[in-house]
Amino acid sequence: MDHQQAVRPLGGRVAVVTGGGRDLGRELALALADKGAAVAVIGRGSEALEQTAHDIDQRGWGSMPVVADLTREEEVGAAFSRIVERLGPVSILVNNASAPRMPRPVAEMVLAEWDLTLSTKLTAAMLCAREALSSMAPLGLGSIINISGTTGVRGAALLSAHSVAQAGLIAFSQSLAREVGTLGVRVNAVVPSAIAGDSLTRIVRGLAGSRPQPDGGGADLAAGSALGRIVQPQEVASVVSFLASDDSSGITGQAIPILLD
Repeated sequence: MDHQQAVRPLGGRVAVVTGGGRDLGRELALALADKGAAVAVIGRGSEALEQTAHDIDQRGWGSMPVVADLTREEEVGAAFSRIVERLGPVSILVNNASAPRMPRPVAEMVLAEWDLTLSTKLTAAMLCAREALSSMAPLGLGSIINISGTTGVRGAALLSAHSVAQAGLIAFSQSLAREVGTLGVRVNAVVPSAIAGDSLTRIVRGLAGSRPQPDGGGADLAAGSALGRIVQPQEVASVVSFLASDDSSGITGQAIPILLD
């Protein structure tokens, strides 16, 4: 490996990060840019997306903010068409878009909330993967990384829709990996426990207002971890960058835990 490859292992590649405007998505987008990828960030908040794209541009590899509702099939298709036209074929997809957590017991479940969670987290990932594959298959390479979470492994009281969506992402990753491996495309899920940041603060506050408070309302998140702390977004970004690179060329169909307790 020459010096340029070591500095820019993702040089010449185009990455798409959904939910890339803030919180974890922003960290993921910046990490991929630091490895040399041109990065398109997709989400609903134009201001946050534009700020992330601006910061990526400072790395010098190219960026593109794209406002789209990923639950709408036609918007997903249009978004990827614009990305390919401007940046080139997509070879890295990070499905990070998250649905708002709406704590509710199943006995009081509102179907619209259930459907929104699954469509935003799970169906959107399928739609984005389908579009990305139209670029990856002709290239003969690609890496799709789905951001799941520990609720998809062990469930969480009052968060059944979210848990089901997270578990679905793991199963989707494993199934898709078996479909597209011979095309040179790898698919993996990253499964972090609670991640530090503003998003976690909002989640804990939301759960604190629910009845009953699941798992102590978030107070024991750090204590429950084997390392006695919660995950930092940069730690998730490091794993995603690894999975996006050729260094992980033999890894597919895996659900990779980060601080799984």
